[in-house]
Amino acid sequence: SLRITYPDGWPDAREPAHCYKIFSTQYDDLYVQYYFKYSSGYQFHPVDNKQTYYWLGSSGSNWYLSLTGSRKVTLVTQTFNTSRYASTTGYNPVIEPGRWYKITARFRMNTPGVLDGICQVWINDSLLMDHRNIGYRSSSQSGMGTSQATITPVFGGSVGTSKTQTDYQYYDLFVVSTEKPGGSVP
Repeated sequence: SLRITYPDGWPDAREPAHCYKIFSTQYDDLYVQYYFKYSSGYQFHPVDNKQTYYWLGSSGSNWYLSLTGSRKVTLVTQTFNTSRYASTTGYNPVIEPGRWYKITARFRMNTPGVLDGICQVWINDSLLMDHRNIGYRSSSQSGMGTSQATITPVFGGSVGTSKTQTDYQYYDLFVVSTEKPGGSVP
């Protein structure tokens, strides 16, 4: 397992580690799966607890999976359609510290300039999100696809919050595939 340490006093809007994979090919349809856990008694940021980022070509456009301050999984896009997609299928568990979770996500690129991209997210094999109106690429970004996946565990946004204790976040079995991966929850 990869263990990320947030020392006591760690300021918000920063990540203590950054692990990435740049793909040799840009993908129009990509699955990502990983397991994650927060240490027992973990101090969550009141706004945002970022986990993984995904990048569109070399454009700087990206989207990320995160936990809200209420510890629910969300997708945030920072692409040409800059809306936050937090709505779920009705299944949206509160993520509890000290417990492993499996997250599987599918990102299918949109027709450039058209809001027809797909984002599907499963937690422990239960469908959490099924959005079919995502705008990853603008009309000028034809030919671009997902080019990079990163573990970038940013502790929140810029609201002046700091860690008051040392905490840990864990990742394991990170898989990137053009087909939906399997695997059971530990």
